[in-house]
Amino acid sequence: MRAPLGIIATALGFGILAAACGDAGVGSNEDDATSIPYAEGSPEAQAIRAVANDQELGVEQYDSSDVVGLHKKAAENLVAHRDGDPNTPDDDDFFDSLAELWTVPYCKTSCMHSLLDYAKQTGVYGGNENISVIFSPQSGQETHLQGIADAIDDEADETIDIAMYSYSHQEPVKGALIRALDRGVKIRFLANTDLANSTSKAGALEQLGIDVRRVTKIMHHKFAIIDGPRDAQTLDRAADTFIVSGSGNWSSSAATIYDENTLFFTGYPEMALRLQRDFDYLWAGSKDVVHVEGLEWDQTTGNITDELIAQHEDANTHAYLTSFNFAPTSSQGWSVLGTTVVTDALVEVIGGAQSSIHIASGHFLNEPIADAIGKALESNPNLYIDIVLDCQETSKSGTIATLKNKIEDLGGTIQYKCNTYRWHYKFAKQMHHKYMIIDGEDLYTGSMNFSLNAEINTFENMMLFKGEEHRALVDSYLVNHDMVRSYGYDSDALTALMEEIETGSTVPLTWYDPIAMDLDTFRDMKDAIRDRCPATKSWLDTPEAKTYNALFNSQPHWFDECHTEGYAWPEVPVDMRIE
Repeated sequence: MRAPLGIIATALGFGILAAACGDAGVGSNEDDATSIPYAEGSPEAQAIRAVANDQELGVEQYDSSDVVGLHKKAAENLVAHRDGDPNTPDDDDFFDSLAELWTVPYCKTSCMHSLLDYAKQTGVYGGNENISVIFSPQSGQETHLQGIADAIDDEADETIDIAMYSYSHQEPVKGALIRALDRGVKIRFLANTDLANSTSKAGALEQLGIDVRRVTKIMHHKFAIIDGPRDAQTLDRAADTFIVSGSGNWSSSAATIYDENTLFFTGYPEMALRLQRDFDYLWAGSKDVVHVEGLEWDQTTGNITDELIAQHEDANTHAYLTSFNFAPTSSQGWSVLGTTVVTDALVEVIGGAQSSIHIASGHFLNEPIADAIGKALESNPNLYIDIVLDCQETSKSGTIATLKNKIEDLGGTIQYKCNTYRWHYKFAKQMHHKYMIIDGEDLYTGSMNFSLNAEINTFENMMLFKGEEHRALVDSYLVNHDMVRSYGYDSDALTALMEEIETGSTVPLTWYDPIAMDLDTFRDMKDAIRDRCPATKSWLDTPEAKTYNALFNSQPHWFDECHTEGYAWPEVPVDMRIE
């Protein structure tokens, strides 16, 4: 059963406002969806949907001029669409997009304006103008890559420090970096080893004059520090530093295919100092991969101390960093200290959860975290647990599988975002978030997957945002979580997929629109596929199964569907088929 947004989100309250009640766009005759006044995925759209989906608001509140102030028919139709039969909670149909809200009779332009006005009045929208988030996937000018390019163009005057796992050297970020260099901005780029070794990416950056270096551990950060406190004479500008950070790499897949979140913020001096110190620490212990001779290893001259950070301490934010689990060696390597500082912090807050825990993550392999969730459920059976993972996690076994089973047995929900029978990165529209929300109020988000490997073998970050000034931000993540856990619900996509699997002449092994499903449902789907297409049973000693097993990893596009008549894999060249 899907959790009502009004339960899982921070309560909106019934603030007093003078709602816009003009006639324009009230009637049901304004059907052209191109007239929707706000862009899908924008902060305004997220706030409008949060108010429309809040089940603490009923017809009376939506209709009242002292609360939301909708046309009465708009209020009635909105609630009827969202709640369905009030005696049947399973038929709730929350709004996943403004386009869906636009289909509600009498809820057009002025309706959306009134919903947004209420969001502004109650702090759901615009609670803190210094921070915003872009959720992927998006398209065109709405992507996080465009947001990054805009931030570089608008904010970078002197320096940019980038720590990045994966980067595509293409527009719009490429152009923004070139323009920054033309303005005299100094840019340093700390890359993961594979990226640092790439001549088409790191090599191209160095051709522009950007020094690219690597560390000998996995460098999994995805942040940029613009005009940061990196030198002795600039330590006092931490409050004006602009930061970009989140789950999304700077790649087209992260922009337009995967589920990601990317934060843009300024006015957070403690966060700026912590991230700058972490970058400087890794940069000092980095190694060069020389694509272009003569680039200067531009070292930081500032000294960011614990005492300096304490002067800017903010009880409602923090940056947890796995770099505290390592120490640099004399050979520019890193020794493992055996600590798990980020996991320890997350386990502690999980143990203190009172009402709910929401997680969206690509991986969920951190046994202490999974164990902590199970123990929290044991001590508080009413705790609401809702976890959404990437489909690749369906194959995990051993202790983590046992711990996940325990969470579900105790009443927690775990779903997997899937669009393929057999996972491959070239097919997968990945769940790539790495966030957790405690009690609908405290947001933890960053680059770190919920895996112990991320803690002990990888440089990562996990950021905390809480408090009234971050209420709108946290609510936007709750709206996003409700969306990702609901993939395929409204269109009944799973039923349609199963019908195609069971009756079609070709069996789909990938499908365009992802579906969120629990593990038992996914396994039932796999069994149905194997029944119709025995060639997918890679363990069988048949020519078609051996061909599938031998070639899938290198040529996955040959296996996006299975033919039930004739040869199962007609896309495989004849001379490549195993007899």
